[in-house]
Amino acid sequence: MTKDARFGFFLEVLGTTTVALGSTSTIVPEGTVAKSFDLVDNALQALGSAYVSEVEKLGLLKTASAIASAGNLINLSALINNTTETEQALLIMKGDLFQATGVALNLALTSKEENPLIRSANFLQFIGNCLEALAEIGDYKIKII
Repeated sequence: MTKDARFGFFLEVLGTTTVALGSTSTIVPEGTVAKSFDLVDNALQALGSAYVSEVEKLGLLKTASAIASAGNLINLSALINNTTETEQALLIMKGDLFQATGVALNLALTSKEENPLIRSANFLQFIGNCLEALAEIGDYKIKII
């Protein structure tokens, strides 16, 4: 990981923190404000992942960041476009799975010695993305196949 990539990772963390605040009903009430937090979260994470993808040299880390960024863009499109609740949930589930794939690839590429904090953060992000995708399946009883 280059020093320039740290700025991109910072944007991703800022986006993740934003969604954590936005999903806390005691801080942000349900409705339009919570949706705004989702939009800002996905925009920050997409921007951060895209930035990392741009500053990294060609390789799997660049690809991993591009995949994660694509997942955030899928989520943004689901939140912005006029779709049914089920279609929106399906798109968000797919976006979360794209994010999880990118983060898992990034996790596999980060050595324990290089940066244990980033490795731990990637692991938590991977688990979070997988749980978000599963929550969409459970909330809307989406047929997988």
